[in-house]
Amino acid sequence: MNIERPTLEIKLPCRRELLFSSIGSVFIVLGVFGALALISISLATALYVVESSGPVVQYSEEIEKLEEVEKVSKNYESSPSISIPPLSSVPLDLQLVQSPDAIPIPKIEEIPTMDDLAWSEEAFEPWDEKKKPEVKPKSQVVRNPTSTSKPSSAKVVFRSAPVYPSGARRSGIEGKVVVLVGVAPSGRVSNARVASSSGSGSLDAAALKAARLYRFVPAKDSAGQGVATKAAIPFVFRLR
Repeated sequence: MNIERPTLEIKLPCRRELLFSSIGSVFIVLGVFGALALISISLATALYVVESSGPVVQYSEEIEKLEEVEKVSKNYESSPSISIPPLSSVPLDLQLVQSPDAIPIPKIEEIPTMDDLAWSEEAFEPWDEKKKPEVKPKSQVVRNPTSTSKPSSAKVVFRSAPVYPSGARRSGIEGKVVVLVGVAPSGRVSNARVASSSGSGSLDAAALKAARLYRFVPAKDSAGQGVATKAAIPFVFRLR
């Protein structure tokens, strides 16, 4: 006797259903990842906005400062400018006015050394008309006819050394000059002239200039009064 055993039928899913289920799983996974990505993007954006809010405020403050500077510069430019006219050049006509009280400065002459100028031993001698016949005086000394005593001779109290002319020194010119001077009762030289020339005009002029600066104790008569007299002063110019 044949007994039929019950059979268990198992139906396997078809390929189409498997494909759809796998595709659905993929979409689900992609959706989850997309949601996570959106969340992360939103968080990053929020953080960036928060971080950038400070600089934005700073930039706005700097912009306000720049606007204030521009306003000040515009106000300065709009203010009326003060123009300074150029100074006109006026020619100055300056004239030197000499003060009436101005004292002329004497010219400083070169003072010779003792090596350049040598004096003779007889630096002063009284003038004797008989000893120097070649000199013709312009006027004779008027003496008191009642006086029988001869007046004393004038004595030198100050000698002036002549300046050796530089031209004569360079040229090696030497010579002797005798100057006849008139001595006033005050002891000063009243006049002077060359009695014996050295042959050089510059040496004669230097001797005359020095002779006029001499000072004397005047000659005195018997009464002790100073009288005018004459004296001869020799000057020797010798280079050493």
